[in-house]
Amino acid sequence: MILQKKLIRPALVSLALFVLWCSPAYAQSGRTKQTARPAPIKEATAVSSQPKEKPAEEQKPAASQDAPSLKETLDWLREKLEAEGGFDDKDSKISTKFSSVMTEGCTLRYTMTTRFYSPVDRAAGTGGGKRREITFQLRDIDLSSIKVETWIGGAYSVAVVTIDSKPKINLGDELSAKTGVYFQEEEMAGRFAKALAHAIKLCQEKKEPF
Repeated sequence: MILQKKLIRPALVSLALFVLWCSPAYAQSGRTKQTARPAPIKEATAVSSQPKEKPAEEQKPAASQDAPSLKETLDWLREKLEAEGGFDDKDSKISTKFSSVMTEGCTLRYTMTTRFYSPVDRAAGTGGGKRREITFQLRDIDLSSIKVETWIGGAYSVAVVTIDSKPKINLGDELSAKTGVYFQEEEMAGRFAKALAHAIKLCQEKKEPF
């Protein structure tokens, strides 16, 4: 009897320990707690709301794209020089007229007729004068030299000078480094000077094909 008690007691203790070990509370307290690692956060790619800058060659001002072409500018110069060029000064008894204005590529050619009147000639519509066939290349003109200046009889001149003052302007009977055209109105002279400068710039930027 005593032997049976000795054998049963250890068995009961073992059973109690086994039940305790299998219980949820014991299992939870006995386990090593693991800290959950947060999921890696993907680095967001910043999307800029600002438009991408265009290459320098694409950032051309709209004004330059809308500017008149060389042909349009030369046609305008030819029309205005024939229609409104020249002056007639009764006080100095001198008049100037432009005709036969021609443009070919970057060449400007025109006839300037200057007449000198006496009172009798003016009344009769006659008088001595001089005709000059003037020709020059627009690319030979110094852009900084273009000026509107006052002329005799209240007229205005658009004066030009060649680059480095080289005698490249054909005046018919001689070569010169400068010449000019004349207008009765200052506003028209200013417009002509602006258009002439534009044509000269286009010709100077134009490259030879070969």
